[in-house]
Amino acid sequence: MESIRAVNLAAIDLNLVKVLHALLEERAVTAAGRRVGLSQPATSNALRRLRALLGDPLLVRGPRGHELTTYGRELREPVAAAIAALQRAFAPPARFEPAAARLTWRLATTDLSAVTVLPELRRILAREAPGADLVLRAGERDQVLGWLAEDAVDLAVGLFRDLPAAIAATPLFDERLVLMVRDGHPLLAGPPTAERLAAFPAMLVSPRGDPHGVVDEALATLGLRRRVALTVPHSLLAPFLLRGSDLTLVYPSRLAQLLARPLRLAVLPEPLGLPGFTSQLVWARRNERHPPLVWLRDAVHRAVATQGDASR
Repeated sequence: MESIRAVNLAAIDLNLVKVLHALLEERAVTAAGRRVGLSQPATSNALRRLRALLGDPLLVRGPRGHELTTYGRELREPVAAAIAALQRAFAPPARFEPAAARLTWRLATTDLSAVTVLPELRRILAREAPGADLVLRAGERDQVLGWLAEDAVDLAVGLFRDLPAAIAATPLFDERLVLMVRDGHPLLAGPPTAERLAAFPAMLVSPRGDPHGVVDEALATLGLRRRVALTVPHSLLAPFLLRGSDLTLVYPSRLAQLLARPLRLAVLPEPLGLPGFTSQLVWARRNERHPPLVWLRDAVHRAVATQGDASR
């Protein structure tokens, strides 16, 4: 059997491949033209170009009408496979059916983001995608970006500045800072001024253990300094350590509102006018149109929207 010949791919017009497929299947110029939407003269012209390109007549008259040459018969299967592969490659993404999904999503998140997003997100998944599971991971900024680059996580939620071009992001929720102390704290006897804040020992949340944060920078601009008596790595741990102490804690409003009542803590405006921040949802840009992740991003946004703006 004659082997299929090598050709210069740069010389191949994809429209000619469609005509070739139709000619090989229909074995007639007129019928092939109808199949691809060309007139008989245009189809005949395409056949002439194909013959010149491939160096073979492809279609010849025989005793029972037109017949394929030996080379034409050899081409039928690979050309049909090529057309099918192109159709699969350029087909729109398959519709994602969450109710039928059996998969595991991996989400990198901070304590704040987890408490804000996860309860309602789990309710959405239980209702709309009951076969989908979630795995949470925690890490610092560069580590999380590395996970996204390696597809070790699907999405991340948190505060990310100066993102690389390969990472896409959308705002998720705004947050402001408040001051927390235990019920009966001496600070509650008067207004929470910067001077009075600086007079009490403080607790600071710092994953890296740096006992200097935005509060200390703001106090320094006023010529004030506080004592950071306790530095902890985890946001959720900090409020529990306020009980039975005179420590102060500047803390995100959403978590403060959630924890203040059960822990018997007081929530006050912080007196320094510190800027808030926006928590973001981020993902690898190459996965922008991946249907399961498109659905999951929407579910995360719906989970936050259901709660409203708890930072106000």
